[in-house]
Amino acid sequence: MFRHHSHGNFLSSLCGRIHFQPTATSSDLPQRFNKFDEYLRLQLENLNREGEVDGKLLRCSWLASFLAIALEDYVEDASAFCSLDLIYDETWILEYMDQSARMLDACNVLMEALSRLQHGLLLVRHAWYALADVKIFPLGEQRDECTRSDVNEEQVSVALKSLRKWMHVQGSSEGHLQKLSHIMQHMINPLDELHKRSIAKESELLYSLFLANVRVVLALYMLSLALLQEKGLLSLNLSFPHAISWASTVSGLVQMGKDEVNRQKVMNLCLQDLIPLYANVQELVCMIEQGLESNRVLLSEIISEWLAESGHNLSLQTDQIANSLELLRAKLDELFNAIVLSRSLLLDKLGGSETDKSPPFG
Repeated sequence: MFRHHSHGNFLSSLCGRIHFQPTATSSDLPQRFNKFDEYLRLQLENLNREGEVDGKLLRCSWLASFLAIALEDYVEDASAFCSLDLIYDETWILEYMDQSARMLDACNVLMEALSRLQHGLLLVRHAWYALADVKIFPLGEQRDECTRSDVNEEQVSVALKSLRKWMHVQGSSEGHLQKLSHIMQHMINPLDELHKRSIAKESELLYSLFLANVRVVLALYMLSLALLQEKGLLSLNLSFPHAISWASTVSGLVQMGKDEVNRQKVMNLCLQDLIPLYANVQELVCMIEQGLESNRVLLSEIISEWLAESGHNLSLQTDQIANSLELLRAKLDELFNAIVLSRSLLLDKLGGSETDKSPPFG
């Protein structure tokens, strides 16, 4: 999305989407804040209803939808930097830069995890092509005349090795992913203070930034649950004061995500799109292993039946998952770019203010 815009054109397009009212009086602010809250509540409830259709949130389509919402609102808030006469608070600036840096760290780790999944699918494709090339006797030929030598067992072994490796990758967690819980914790911690400060300063911009932070943090947290079954993530407390209209919906979404993780015991990964594929690959591995070990069941018969009944479906399933992962990665990449540009925009604004000798507020 953003990579197709020049820096100046992109920022200009942002400035046309402002919904802030910098001249709002103190008496107007509670009503304005409530409108922001209501908008977020409706967004989250729509996401909740979408997940309740099949009781599954941790799937590519749902996560991509959530990232798209977080992206849109983050872009709108970033646009405020170039359209409003901001009074800069040094503490607020530092906190914004720190929080956005944590978001970038989380995006980097999650993109690395998605790349790992995408590359892993190549193992399944490799196994499929290897099995499709196995020499099978034509239908109608007497099977009792077939022997194990009728099948290229080396080719079958190559396929089996690829499938086993893919299953192992899905069932293991890598050390670099385990820092996600640490990053997420440091993203959650500032939210309460940002909320209180926006109220105390009666700042519409700060309150909107608080809500944008909530969207991004929650979207990245749900994606983290989908990509890594880690105890540290499950123990995080992402909750807000009950008086906020959307607080209970956030709690409900988080609990639904955690419940999905707790129900999934087959592999370390909880992305729903991959679970059916894992089951199919596991079944195929068992069939091949039995064929290689059995003296009575011919390996050629097993593979020919599998190719006829399930081979094409496995290939289609792998392609569909690859497309879903690519969509999810694209949304995450767009969010990453939006955060980078928001930081650049704020720094540019600060530089301009220093040139104009605009006084900071402390």
